[in-house]
This record gives sequence, C-alpha cells and structure tokens, in this order.
Amino acid sequence: MRPPPAIELKSVASARARRAVLLLHVLTAAVVGAWLGGHAGAAVPAQVVCALVPALLAGWALARSQRRVARQQHTLGWDGSGWRHAVDAHPAQPVEVRLMLDLDDCIVLRLRPASAEPRRNAPVRWLALEARDVGPGFRALCATLHGARPGHLPTTGALP
Repeated sequence: MRPPPAIELKSVASARARRAVLLLHVLTAAVVGAWLGGHAGAAVPAQVVCALVPALLAGWALARSQRRVARQQHTLGWDGSGWRHAVDAHPAQPVEVRLMLDLDDCIVLRLRPASAEPRRNAPVRWLALEARDVGPGFRALCATLHGARPGHLPTTGALP
C-alpha cells in the first residue's frame, strides 16, 4: 500500500462543535444546580432557580472564552514521518494525532505532544474539524489520517 502524501491544512475549529460543548457545559451546570437544590430540600421554584443560576453563569463564562478560541487558526500537517500542529503564529510542534470520531463531514482529533512523558500526564488538545471549514483538502486529510503511520516511510525496491 502506498503511504499517504504530505499534507498541510489551515482551518478554524468547528463552530458547531464549539456550540455543542457550550450546550453540554450549560446542561451539566443546570443538572448539578437542580440536584443540589433538591438535595437541600428546596421547593420546586427554588430548585428551578438553583438550576438556572449556574447554567447562566456557565454559559456566560464559556461564551466569553469561546470567542477567543473561535479566532484561532490551526495548521495541521503530515510530512510522511509525523504530524505537526501550530496555533496562530506559533511555531509548529510535533504531535501525535489520533482520529477519535469520523462522521464523514466532521471529524474529532485528539492531539498530544509527540515527546510527552509520561503519557498519562501529557496535555491533550481536542480539535473538531468540518468539511465546510477546512475546504477541498478535507477528504485528503481524512485519507491521510486513516493511512498515516509515523515512521513508516516508503521503502524502495520490489515488493516480495
């Protein structure tokens, strides 16, 4: 099998994925608030307030932080021997890329520094990409993600 060609793509993280994460955090805060209100023996109207206050605070705080994340430009590249990732104007760093979810037009990647030791404490970055945000190179990226194996460079000579 032929190794995947070198590729480099620039994109922003998926807006739909950011909204889904925001919604999950807001719902989690609402459920925890309602549970705490119910556990304290509060009446139903007080439980509703206990659910709404943390949900609104979580939504407000996360929406503010999402604005900064929305503007980040990600560069992801494969050179045949490994993956590199850069955010905005920072230099590209070698990373270990793992395809965690493939929904045809949307993929979720887990990025870890390639030299992280010990593996358990390595910082992880999650990156959700959509075909409409990445552009025409999205299919090539998916094919590379499915076929790329770091360190397995093409061999020369005849196949056995």
